[in-house]
Amino acid sequence: MANRIRPVSPKSAPSFASRMLAPVLIAGSLLVAATVYTVINGELRLPFGGAVFSFGDNASAAAAPSKPAAGAVKVYASPRSLPAYTKITREHLWAEEGPFTIPVVEPMVAKGGLFREGQAGLQNLLGRVLKREKPRFYAFSENDFLPKGTRPGTNAGIPPGKRGVWVDVSKVTGLADLRTGDHIDLVAATADGKKASLDTDVLGNVADTVMKARLSAAASAASQGTASSSWVVARGAQVIAPTRSRPVPGAAAKRGAGATLDEVFLAVAPNDVAQLSQALAQQVTLLAAPRSSQPTDAPVEIADQKPEDANAALRKLLLGDDDGAGSMQMVEVIRGGQRETVTVPRTTPSKGQR
Repeated sequence: MANRIRPVSPKSAPSFASRMLAPVLIAGSLLVAATVYTVINGELRLPFGGAVFSFGDNASAAAAPSKPAAGAVKVYASPRSLPAYTKITREHLWAEEGPFTIPVVEPMVAKGGLFREGQAGLQNLLGRVLKREKPRFYAFSENDFLPKGTRPGTNAGIPPGKRGVWVDVSKVTGLADLRTGDHIDLVAATADGKKASLDTDVLGNVADTVMKARLSAAASAASQGTASSSWVVARGAQVIAPTRSRPVPGAAAKRGAGATLDEVFLAVAPNDVAQLSQALAQQVTLLAAPRSSQPTDAPVEIADQKPEDANAALRKLLLGDDDGAGSMQMVEVIRGGQRETVTVPRTTPSKGQR
């Protein structure tokens, strides 16, 4: 049987749609991949034209910086946080691109004591000492600084007329949590102890035994009660620097177990330095009593509480005080040819004897 041979039809040319299918699929795949990458990493920087695709906060970082508003001028600001009592140098003012400035409206420059960008503002700013911590990105103001000529360091915070002392926080209750600028009173207290014995001969030879008994009875109230006392050793002390830790002097340096000493730097009145030193050297309890941070013209002072001195009460009976003469007086009498001193009540002269 003869084989049938079918004629082969010539190939038809491919259509336009079929030719574009592959590039479209490739482009679509690249777009999906770019979108996923951008979502995950926040941005996609293209190698051409510097274009940026971004999401979220990175969009503002990629955007060009906005121009200062009309009427605004540039003033110096802190590119980083600076501790108190720092002396300003160029390194404290410079960022990566140069001096760090921020725009403010013109009226605020003079009103806020700000330092305008330029040679004059720079000269007035360099060398000044901060009187408090300066936050990052805040403009420098004249109120941030101590008077010109102040030397840097912790001592710069001591007000004129005061003296600075470092106090061990373990010896004074309440010092650890104080902040710079707080004002406190340091109060000392002693525990109960043996009271001083009553001395009826404190003023000399009082031979009258009856009067001695009267004086002892009159002063007995002063000899009663507790012998503990409390008194203020430093009034209105100011915290210059909060707690710092340093190695204990003379302690052996051991890795992983270094002994440290926590201290607070206070400014106190010169006369209070000796009282505070004596209290720290004695077996007394010391307490830090912070004062109110609210403005007030008449702070309430802490009164000293000490047990009355019985001998002082005797002196008051016989000699009196600033309010007047004492209620008793000593006179000399002659009994049986002998002269002796007796104590009698003080009499008030009559009008005719005045």
